[in-house]
Amino acid sequence: MEKIAQELEAFGFYLSAHPLDAYSGTLEALNVVKARDLETLTAQQCASPIRMAGTVGAKRERVGKRGNKYAFVTLSDDTGSFECMMFSEVLAASRELLDSEAAVLLTLMPRSRMKSAPARQRVEDLDKALSARVRNLKVHVTPTCR
Repeated sequence: MEKIAQELEAFGFYLSAHPLDAYSGTLEALNVVKARDLETLTAQQCASPIRMAGTVGAKRERVGKRGNKYAFVTLSDDTGSFECMMFSEVLAASRELLDSEAAVLLTLMPRSRMKSAPARQRVEDLDKALSARVRNLKVHVTPTCR
């Protein structure tokens, strides 16, 4: 993790691995949508919330006409980057996660045809979210004799 953090700092992107690589099997089991698959979502898939996972990159905060803050947050997974719009209540509740380079699990309601940033619904710390969803853990140990 230290090596890839240094790669991000030096190059601006992950070179040898992505922090989400360690979660690949679990994320697949939870039907987490990858950044590369956003363009191919069907209208039916866009009609209900989707899950995405990513590491927080950039965050640009704005103030709306009514004085409410919102932000555009850029995240990345092992296939690319994507941007989400975070509205004031979610931004306030998730500020600590969004101000770090944390790995997060997002529940999003995609906008029609994915022409714009997906609208935000929930942000969770990835480790905490996955540990809450793991129900059965089986460990298989194969003894070796010499």
